[in-house]
Amino acid sequence: MLGPRGAAGVFGGAIAAVVALMTVAGPAAAQNHNAYPVLGNIDLVTGFTPDPRVFQAPAGGAIDLEKTQLPSDCVGFVSNEPTLQVHYQAGTYPLIFATRPEDDLDTVLLVRTPDGQWLCNDDSEAEGVEADVTILRPASGYYDVWVGTYLPRGAMVPLMLTEEVLGYYESGW
Repeated sequence: MLGPRGAAGVFGGAIAAVVALMTVAGPAAAQNHNAYPVLGNIDLVTGFTPDPRVFQAPAGGAIDLEKTQLPSDCVGFVSNEPTLQVHYQAGTYPLIFATRPEDDLDTVLLVRTPDGQWLCNDDSEAEGVEADVTILRPASGYYDVWVGTYLPRGAMVPLMLTEEVLGYYESGW
């Protein structure tokens, strides 16, 4: 039995509570790690070959990372959906994501780790690499990767996944 307020009263109160929570919560991270990745999913096991794995990835998007709740070092523009999802079985090697655009494009990387941590990089210190995220002791699980651009423009760029420490890798990926 619903009582004197009926169904409208019960649901009206629930709607008001949801609206109040949405107002208090503030802006949320706009990236949807549950969305299907643009390039799909890959499975990698530590010691994978060939190493590196290189993909032509779309970079950029409409989401301004500085207007999200991500860490303050996350800058640039990305899409809502991940560029790539990597299911990685960890071992003793590091896991490294890097971009190397063929022109003067300023790329950024955003990686969501299996434990929900967000990692970002705009400018790499490794020679010949624009942006990189290096995880020295990666966990097994799903890594969602966004390839972005510092300015709001889009392009296709090489995205590399490797277990080789950058700066020492000399095969000219």
